[in-house]
Amino acid sequence: MSENKTISELQSHYAFSYLSLKDGDYKQAIRGFNYSLKNNIEVEKSVIGLICAYSCLGKYQKAITVFEKHEHLLILNKSYRHMLIHDLSFLLFKDQSALQKLRDGYFSSFLLGLSMKRTLDEYELDKANVLAIIFLSYWYFVTGRRPNGANEILKTCLFFPTLDKDFRWKLLRRMAITNKELLNDTQIASKFTSIPKSIDSPEYVNQLILSSIFSKDLLGAQERIEQGKELDQPFSNEVMWNYIKTTVELKAIDETSIFFARALLDTGWIDSYVSTVISFGYENKSPYSVKKDIKKLQLFGL
Repeated sequence: MSENKTISELQSHYAFSYLSLKDGDYKQAIRGFNYSLKNNIEVEKSVIGLICAYSCLGKYQKAITVFEKHEHLLILNKSYRHMLIHDLSFLLFKDQSALQKLRDGYFSSFLLGLSMKRTLDEYELDKANVLAIIFLSYWYFVTGRRPNGANEILKTCLFFPTLDKDFRWKLLRRMAITNKELLNDTQIASKFTSIPKSIDSPEYVNQLILSSIFSKDLLGAQERIEQGKELDQPFSNEVMWNYIKTTVELKAIDETSIFFARALLDTGWIDSYVSTVISFGYENKSPYSVKKDIKKLQLFGL
């Protein structure tokens, strides 16, 4: 009984360390995760937490040392590998203060350059080194410093399935400065599970919605449309029409279909899909008043 209580207390200690990490108290988090590791509690998660804490403090080489020591625990386990990628990219994007300080001072900027060189060497030795890939990509989108062999490194990072969405967007945005075609890459767009809050491109919001529509992922498209509304992003005619077309074909017309159909009709866009949706709204007493829209359709014999 007393042993169970001890284990419970140690697990609570890990939970407190994780909260310290999320709250930005990185030194406290490091002490806590080291204690958890010493007592063999939540070992893999504590390693991930320790790596993240050192990284957020700007101690990148220390983080890599911890990673290499415990790499076998994380890389061979898919779920922990994904957890490391997500947590590290999320926390680095959330708090960039350590990197900003290293970048701004002359001496610290010099040390950052050395750290970047050492990290690049680590990558060359092991091109599957997740930490090296994330650090090099992170430094690139924050500082603009492009490492040798950057295209391979950055694209690898861009396609990590569990990469934080805001991290992915900032990396993509920076890469698109010299390669605008990346913004039209549907494979990259499909990696976004939701619309980043940091996004500043209405065009890419529409691209993300279209990627869901074209893959017939109606639920995903609906979620992204709602996120776009929350971010006050405008929808293109292409998005509205393709959403309407898809809901008609799938017999899944909804209030968003009606809202889009009315918006298109107001611009003078009239076709059979718009007509079908407006008629559906009229017959099913949509909350959107479509009486005027029905009259417009009648004028065109639809």
